[in-house]
Amino acid sequence: MDPVFDPILTVFMWAGITPNMVTVAGTLGHFVAVWFLVQGRVTAAGLSLLILAPLDAMDGALARKMNQPHSEFGAFLDSTLDRVSEIILFGGIIAYYYLEQNQTMLLVSFAGITGSLMVSYIRARAEALKLEGKVGIFGRLERYLVIVNLMILGQLTLAMIIVAPLAWFTVGQRFYSVYLQLKDSPNLEN
Repeated sequence: MDPVFDPILTVFMWAGITPNMVTVAGTLGHFVAVWFLVQGRVTAAGLSLLILAPLDAMDGALARKMNQPHSEFGAFLDSTLDRVSEIILFGGIIAYYYLEQNQTMLLVSFAGITGSLMVSYIRARAEALKLEGKVGIFGRLERYLVIVNLMILGQLTLAMIIVAPLAWFTVGQRFYSVYLQLKDSPNLEN
């Protein structure tokens, strides 16, 4: 158990907070970042996301500390709310650029969110087919590292310029990986 998180997890257990509650709280916390973004406070938005980041790891750690068996619903909830969190975040970024009247960055941000969602979709679809889907250079963790760190530095535009093409590059990597895994399958349509 992580010595930094253990006291927090103990308090969570004492308060009756469940792993699923932690998952939901992490998602809802993204609205704080959106609130800062619509005020034009990019650094504050990044800092709020940095503060929320540990919640993403704490739900699983709390389940282990509570000796709860692997919950399929918990895993489903976590992966679903990860997507919702990204939608909330990118919605805030799009709102920020809309308020700034920056049409170019609106389009870049739209490319970023669609690419990010497609990266996750391809993984989920591949895994539903019992294939390896977690390949590529720019998964959710990498996207968040770039976005949060550059937001803290006040460089949201640079973050989006990095995220959009790398997300779509990862879509290509995952798509090609699935193709390679299925290319000798008799069910592959040409």
